[in-house]
Amino acid sequence: MEKEIPHKYLESLNQPLPKNTVIVTTGSLEAGFEYYDINLLVISSKELFNIDTKKRRKPHTAFSEGEKVVFADLKRTETILSIKPMELDNLLESIL
Repeated sequence: MEKEIPHKYLESLNQPLPKNTVIVTTGSLEAGFEYYDINLLVISSKELFNIDTKKRRKPHTAFSEGEKVVFADLKRTETILSIKPMELDNLLESIL
């Protein structure tokens, strides 16, 4: 048997908060916190949805080591081909 969790969306928190209720609101918060004395738990969307903004993808070294293409210098009939080194080896093996 499912129980409904009491919840409420509030535009602002300038009013008394209902007890034993999940409150959803908007705002800017880097991290949540707990305030045990008044039984308050605040969770940020980053924590709730497991969003880590500090992770950054490493740049691909294959592109930075490759020949730079100046699109203005290309002719309309020229083709650009981008292949990773391992894919190139597999392609050459299948041709030979």
